[in-house]
Formats: sequence, C-alpha cells, structure tokens
Amino acid sequence: MFDKSLKRLGRLFGFAQVKVASSPQPSRVESFYRWLSNTPQGRAKLEEIRKRKKRFSLLPDKDDFQILAEAIALKKEGDRFYFVTGDKDFTEFKNEISKKFGLDVLDFFDLIYHK
Repeated sequence: MFDKSLKRLGRLFGFAQVKVASSPQPSRVESFYRWLSNTPQGRAKLEEIRKRKKRFSLLPDKDDFQILAEAIALKKEGDRFYFVTGDKDFTEFKNEISKKFGLDVLDFFDLIYHK
C-alpha cells in the first residue's frame, strides 16, 4: 500500500510547477474565517481544531491566512489547481473554501487512501 502511495505522489508531483502568487489577500481569508466562526457549525469545527492543536486562538494563524491567500491567488491564473494539505484548518472547510474561493482543497490523506 505504501509503495502505491509513493508512486501516486511521484506522478502527482511530476506535474507540479513552482509559481509565485501575485497579490495574495490574507485579509480576505481572515474575514472568511471570522465569518465561519460566527456560524454554529463553523465555530464548532474551529473549536475542535483549536483544542486538537492546543492553540489559544479560535482562528488559524496569520501564516495560514497567507498560505491560503497565496493558493487562491495562484488559482486565479486560470490553471487547474489543487491545494494539497494535511492541515485541518483547511481540510475541515474544503467545501466552504471551494464555494467561496473556487479552490479545490485535497487532504493528502485522501490521496493515500484513494484507489
């Protein structure tokens, strides 16, 4: 199973390109997470993540806002783009992120178990 996963990841990264994001907007991402924190379901998910990560803040770190903002900026260039991560601050909200920003979030654990 592990060998198959390594082969799949190798093929995936073989198509990867390094790009520089133009004009990322982390404040837009922060506003999105603040909106999530004001919804019952969003707040419950954020609270669970906060407990798991043992952090003080309900919201993700500023670095996370920057990372997601850069991914969104890259998506705007028109390429098919997948944001692959294991960070629950992103994977727990992949549907919401997709609806709001048009960005596909993939949990790398899903890549391992995908057949």
